[in-house]
Amino acid sequence: MFFDLVRRNSKRSRKENGIYFVSLIVSIVAFYIILSLGNQDVMIYLKTMESDAVNRLLALIPILYAVSLFFVFFLVFFANRYQLERRSHEFGVYLMLGMKRSRLFSLLFMENLWSSFLALLIGLPISIILSEIISLLTSRLVGLGIIGHRFTFSISAMLWTIVGFLGLQIIALLILSRKLVRKELLDLLEDKQEDKQHTDNISISLVQLIIGIISLTIAYVLGIKYLRTFNLIIVCLIFVSGIVGTFLVFRGMNALICLTIRKNSTKRSGLYTFTFRQLQENVLNRAGSLAISSLLILAALICFGYGVSIAMNANPSKGHAVDFTVQGQEKEIKEALNSAEIKPYVSNLFPMKLGFLRGEQDGVETNQDMVSHKFNWGGLEEAVKEQKFSEEQDMLLNMLDFHSSPYLISVSSYNQILNIKGEQPIKLRPNEVAIYRNSEFTAGNNILQNVLKNAPDVRIDNQSYRLLPNIYSDNLVADRSITISTGLIVPDDVFDKVIDQKHQPFCWNFALPKELVEKEGLMQPMHEVQMLLKDKGLEFESYLKSMGRQLFYIVAASYTTIYLAVLFLIIANTVIGLQFLMQQKKTSRRYATLSVLGSLPCDMCQSARKQIAWYFALPIGVAIVSSFFGIKAMLGGLLPSAYESNSKSLLIMAIVMVGFLFIIECIYMISVMKISDKHIEALNK
Repeated sequence: MFFDLVRRNSKRSRKENGIYFVSLIVSIVAFYIILSLGNQDVMIYLKTMESDAVNRLLALIPILYAVSLFFVFFLVFFANRYQLERRSHEFGVYLMLGMKRSRLFSLLFMENLWSSFLALLIGLPISIILSEIISLLTSRLVGLGIIGHRFTFSISAMLWTIVGFLGLQIIALLILSRKLVRKELLDLLEDKQEDKQHTDNISISLVQLIIGIISLTIAYVLGIKYLRTFNLIIVCLIFVSGIVGTFLVFRGMNALICLTIRKNSTKRSGLYTFTFRQLQENVLNRAGSLAISSLLILAALICFGYGVSIAMNANPSKGHAVDFTVQGQEKEIKEALNSAEIKPYVSNLFPMKLGFLRGEQDGVETNQDMVSHKFNWGGLEEAVKEQKFSEEQDMLLNMLDFHSSPYLISVSSYNQILNIKGEQPIKLRPNEVAIYRNSEFTAGNNILQNVLKNAPDVRIDNQSYRLLPNIYSDNLVADRSITISTGLIVPDDVFDKVIDQKHQPFCWNFALPKELVEKEGLMQPMHEVQMLLKDKGLEFESYLKSMGRQLFYIVAASYTTIYLAVLFLIIANTVIGLQFLMQQKKTSRRYATLSVLGSLPCDMCQSARKQIAWYFALPIGVAIVSSFFGIKAMLGGLLPSAYESNSKSLLIMAIVMVGFLFIIECIYMISVMKISDKHIEALNK
């Protein structure tokens, strides 16, 4: 009989508070996915190339897990407190009928344990399946495909998920039930009503609202303009201004609600005044909690938008054309690559001709074979100086001054790269050159792109060369054998004239045959070629290393931020919903009074629904406004420079994700509304 009572009570609690139960399941899924990160296909692959970085990331997982437990504990504690307060009369009846307090504690413990086991029974299979889906999708997005994918099940992740989840439930229940079982019988049987609350002066609330808006504006401006400087003082100012501003805005909302009631109460009929008076009391008395919930939603929106933007827009193969770069003597290289073992893997073999234009200002010649040349940026520098002064213009001028002797790239070599990518070659006239900028160095590109429309010139040995209107940024090598931030693509005859040809080309590049890649994918053939080149004793680098490094940044940023976003969103919405339901229970006599005065249950339900909509909308609205500026600041200040040139499209993507999360908020609101309706209908029976 005891266990039947446990099962029935547990079922009723889950039915009456489905929001909390679903939130627990989502928490279990999130715990398992982050703990099993090391078993993901992408992470297993990255360990072979970026083992140190991956190991450091995986070493941070326990810390992230501990932080998650800390946040989820407050969710569990708050939700359990709501459930125990809601059932206080029921517990009083149990004691009055002769149940011992130790037996009551055992009942609560078993109910909690039973619900927890059901949540684990549902959540763990979902998390295992979802983890596999995420692994496959991530591999697909980053270009690994499903080659070598195997179903993985992390026993350690499952055990730590169970231990952490049950530990939170037990600790929260011990703290709450200890206080509950010590209450007097009369206190349990009596429905405790909320104490009468004071209402702040409207003038004070308006002042708080204005100061709060000013503080938030300061945080927005500082975030967008100065977050990229990573100045500790600026970052602290952003956080302090944002947090203080949010708290003051919620304190000041009392004035807006009060003014709305005064303006419209005489024009509206029904329960309009009651609805907004309830809302005013809820917002004023819960201003701090609403502000914290709003900040959590803000953090979720920023993390989610940032993480999804990186995951969806980051392209590790951007600028990729060359699969292997080999350095050494031409004869040795060609002999090895033409061998029977390697030749089937080689396509588009070409020399990468590039060299440093040694200017007269570079110092006194130490080798009589080395010839100095005159170079200046000429019309390009003058055109940049004529642009409106800005930080970007200053950075571009400093760059031109620093690269007073740029690298020159043979147009025939660069056209080989374009040919591999299937793009149109560069056609240079004898008096034309093109500017090259590495995709990781984008500062000043907007101004440079605008200036190049007018075809300014540069000068080499007093000869003027007109610049093409395009900026080229394809990778010159497979990985990092050379990184040229800024250079010039020049005609072959100009290159041969000013660059010393007594030496070998800088390197030799080649790609894998397209037919082979289409048949077997990129990873496996590239790995095989690496082994063959090592056997030949050649000095080389492959695109695998570059891809692995970029994938690590993508996975590390997107996985962790999306994980935190899910937790923040769960906690914030569950707290908002439970707070409203707790307040509604404590003010249930007001609804009973309305019923006596003739109000229909449907009207009271409609009033409560409006309160819920506003109660959710206020913190969500503040969070969405703040997230617009927050996401923009993060994209501009925290993204690697490779993403900055695409920051506008990333921002659009992030805003779309904000809209998606808004739909999630609506789902929470509808769930709370249904629970509220049941509560009001029960009062009228």
